[in-house]
Amino acid sequence: MKIKLRHGFEDIICIDNLLEAWKEFIRGKRNKSDVQEFSLKLMDNLF
Repeated sequence: MKIKLRHGFEDIICIDNLLEAWKEFIRGKRNKSDVQEFSLKLMDNLF
C-alpha cells in the first residue's frame, strides 16, 4: 500500500516555509552567538 503525502518536496522547501520555520526555531535563542552568526547570512545558508 502506497502512502500519499499531502505536501510535496517543493512545498516543504519553499522560502516562505523555511523562513517561518526559522522564526519558530529562534524563539528564545536570539542571543546565542551561533544563532546570530547563522542569522547574518540567513539567505546564503538557506540557498
